[in-house]
Amino acid sequence: MKPVFKLPTLALLSALLGFPLPILAATAPAASSNSALPAASQTRVNDAQLSRFVTAYQAVSQIRKQWMIETHGLKDESKIAALKKQAEKKMKAAILEYLKLGEYVRIGKAVNADPKLHARFMEMRETAALPPIPATG
Repeated sequence: MKPVFKLPTLALLSALLGFPLPILAATAPAASSNSALPAASQTRVNDAQLSRFVTAYQAVSQIRKQWMIETHGLKDESKIAALKKQAEKKMKAAILEYLKLGEYVRIGKAVNADPKLHARFMEMRETAALPPIPATG
């Protein structure tokens, strides 16, 4: 049985925010080069990797939530674009604090595809404390 809840990977979060995917462009070849490997080896994620993913995921989620609050009701397209760029930088920094971008995407896809891994993710997520949002400058 596949999990009902799908995790937003960086690509999905970028799409939700209307962000282009320059962050993923650099990692796309590395992330897709494993396509020749069997599916089982692609979904192998140890607890340490999953824990780092959970922390990065929560940081990205906080940034997305803050972006949505800041842009709610804004009509000024230049202000929205500036906030979008700022949020994208923060999302990238948050992920890179814990994982390489390609690893974040790979683990996110694995969590979405594997019900047991998804259950481990949800358990870790429920018990993990939210990290602070990384500062960018």
